[in-house]
Amino acid sequence: MAQVLILMSSPRKNGNTDRLANAFIKGVEENGYTTEKVCVNYQNIKPCLGCNVCQKTKQCGQKDDRSKHNYLCFTCVFLHI
Repeated sequence: MAQVLILMSSPRKNGNTDRLANAFIKGVEENGYTTEKVCVNYQNIKPCLGCNVCQKTKQCGQKDDRSKHNYLCFTCVFLHI
């Protein structure tokens, strides 16, 4: 069974982005997938220190909320139209 990870970064709970993500999740789950939604802006995520621990151990040396989930990095995209 495939799992879909949804990374949310909108500061507005129940806003348009959250509603869109929930509709997407509903469609994905109706097709047999499992989902997990993570609101990254409410997580304790520390920046890279450049310590290179990950090069030796294949795991980040920072102990933060990234270790709870199976993702490495994320970014916010702002569109100014």
